[in-house]
Amino acid sequence: MAASSRKFQFFVSSVYEGLQEERRAVFDAIIDGGNFPIGMESFVATNEAQFQFIKKQIDQADCFVVILATRYGEIDSTTKKSYTEMEFDYALESGKEIIAFIIREDVRDDWARKKSEYLDIPIAKISDNSTALNAFRARLSQGRMVKFWSNSDELRYICGASAAHFTQYAASSLGWVPASFSNQFQDMSEQLREQVKKLREVLIEKDVEIKGLEENLEVVKLDLASSRRIDELVSGRDFIEAIERSFANLLSAPDSTRLAREADFKKALLTFTDMLGDGTREAIAISSDEIEQVGDICRESGYREHAYRLYERAVRRNPKNISAEIELRCLEMDIFPSRRDEVFQQLVELGDKCSESQIKRIFNALIEVSSYDRLYSFCTSILERRGPSLTPKLQALILRNRAIGCRHLEGFGIAEEAFRDIERAMTLDGDEENNIKIYATFLRDANRLEEASKQFAVLIRMDPKDATYYMGLAQCLRARRRNEHALMILDKALELVPLQDQPKILRFREDFVAPPQAKEVSELLAAIEL
Repeated sequence: MAASSRKFQFFVSSVYEGLQEERRAVFDAIIDGGNFPIGMESFVATNEAQFQFIKKQIDQADCFVVILATRYGEIDSTTKKSYTEMEFDYALESGKEIIAFIIREDVRDDWARKKSEYLDIPIAKISDNSTALNAFRARLSQGRMVKFWSNSDELRYICGASAAHFTQYAASSLGWVPASFSNQFQDMSEQLREQVKKLREVLIEKDVEIKGLEENLEVVKLDLASSRRIDELVSGRDFIEAIERSFANLLSAPDSTRLAREADFKKALLTFTDMLGDGTREAIAISSDEIEQVGDICRESGYREHAYRLYERAVRRNPKNISAEIELRCLEMDIFPSRRDEVFQQLVELGDKCSESQIKRIFNALIEVSSYDRLYSFCTSILERRGPSLTPKLQALILRNRAIGCRHLEGFGIAEEAFRDIERAMTLDGDEENNIKIYATFLRDANRLEEASKQFAVLIRMDPKDATYYMGLAQCLRARRRNEHALMILDKALELVPLQDQPKILRFREDFVAPPQAKEVSELLAAIEL
């Protein structure tokens, strides 16, 4: 029986305090795979009768999952073991499949400290680093599937992958199927037995005729294979269109129907994933580009882990799909901070093959994780390795982003190198709005106010509806003691910018106008001879 037709129960064991977020991540990963997690969220095992209840829950589970962080947990007075280790021992004795998720050794102290600060509880309730904890860690690490994690996002991803592996290769005696499926299977078995009986009778009577039928059967199989390929092609494209429609409906859904639309979207994604096969059997009709396309939708809608798995599948199907690999690496850098150095080197190597849009994607990914030192290094690497072959427009884009990286490395001070880069970008592509915007900001922060004013004026002419351009110009005019002109600019902005940006202009304008009370006090003091 196929694993996808069965559902499995996973018993999740760990200490509770300090691991609520991680337990939720594991529960979500199991549910996303179409299975059921069970755990003692509202149950504290403090006597034998209660532990007997826990043992029954473990007996009913198909797989035992244990999460180990930095605390051994409450110890039973009789066994001198923590309840987590007692549950593990019982699962081991019962012959359960066991999956262990252990916090990585190199992050455990830092994780415990941050968890203590975040939850505002003593570090002793998060980490005890006891001899018993280390011994239990060693036991878990031997003779079973073990995965190591550093944060809840990474834990959710590896739990999803491990649960999927378990369900794929689980023994036929595990799991359960709906009654309707079981009845259908039984009816099918009866039909097959009847057909076998008839075929045996025909085989005895007409052996020669059966051989002819076998030859005809081969022809029919070829026809069916051809027909199936066409069906898969249509089905694959239909599902991509269905996902796109579902995503569009989710974006436009009012609050009253948003949950239902989100459920439809998730269902479409799961169906599409099933069509891709199990990783060893590739679906015929769905291309690497189409898988990447669905991955893009997942990323845009906030399903990062699902997008990551789809980009992985797209690259596996076509290792030459550079755009899918770039998306994969950019997400990997965001989801797994500990891998950033390794991933960054891979992105540097990909930089030799990147188009302008792909380079922009890498820039955005580095800025999103505030990795400005890597942004500076990446830009420098491309300029050194591809300099002569770059178009002026692309070279200007790289110089502008290197200037941004340099500025952040200088603590928002305007370094000479940053100024040289943005000025060179302006020389190469002086009509690009983003180049002018960064140049105007640099000039303003360097107190070159007259030059900055002119650049902000150019930006306003390019886009009269951008509120930030009016505020930038007004800021320069105020610094040049031209308050009246600054107010005129802001008043004009209120006529032109979108409604949602007008409150921002009004708040900014308040700094340019003295409060009435202050003005009255000023006039009074001027009238009094002191």
